[in-house]
Amino acid sequence: MVLWFSLAIAIGGVILLGLAAGHGEGDFGEAARSIALLLLGGVAVVGLGLFAARNDEAYLVASVRLLLRRTRCPCERMIEHRLMKRLAIAALVILAIASIAYAALHFYGRAMLYHPSRAVVAPEMPGVEAIHIRTEDGETLVAWWHAPQADQPVFLFFDGNGGRPEIQPGRWRRIADHGAGFLAVYYRGYSGSTGSPSEEGLAADARAGYAWLIAHDYAPRDIVIHGYSLGSSVAVRLAAEHPARGAHPRSADDRR
Repeated sequence: MVLWFSLAIAIGGVILLGLAAGHGEGDFGEAARSIALLLLGGVAVVGLGLFAARNDEAYLVASVRLLLRRTRCPCERMIEHRLMKRLAIAALVILAIASIAYAALHFYGRAMLYHPSRAVVAPEMPGVEAIHIRTEDGETLVAWWHAPQADQPVFLFFDGNGGRPEIQPGRWRRIADHGAGFLAVYYRGYSGSTGSPSEEGLAADARAGYAWLIAHDYAPRDIVIHGYSLGSSVAVRLAAEHPARGAHPRSADDRR
């Protein structure tokens, strides 16, 4: 029973490695590789333990034997066999549960992190228009754009994990009232943008917004990279990779 269970887990690990190879460096490929290595590593550990126990080399078996001899138990072999069998089964069950939990966290973790609204809402504020930006990996992003006045900066804005442009009228108005402009990029999967969000995807979306500004004759000294909540990490990463006038990350507790 233990042998067949181990063999099934090992086969599953090999299949996952094959799927990982087919999906390259994407999120699925990374997850498949991690889970496959976890499964194969667990099978290897259990297999070595069973081999050691079979050859009377396992430390645990030696300890049990010593305890049984000291208590002069006549059923040493029977108890040893049952103990090792139960330990092996328990180890495999724990491994399977850990693998399932890891897979669930990895594949469904996005649903806990990202809360996109797919509703497409047209801007109502005067001077603001909805534009579309193409990313390096072929996605099309929705962004709200307001041009700055002469000699004023433009804010490249990245919102939180549940952000929607229509819920930020106060922020847009304050920026415009000071003569500054803004390009509010809405991540893949959000507010009409194509694709689905991921860490690397959001980084690509940020680069696309920055590239759009550069292509429209805004110099790095004109650009303030601004992030709110989840967008703070996106903004900081972009600022570390590209020059800008400044970076302005804000936490979810700061709602200004």
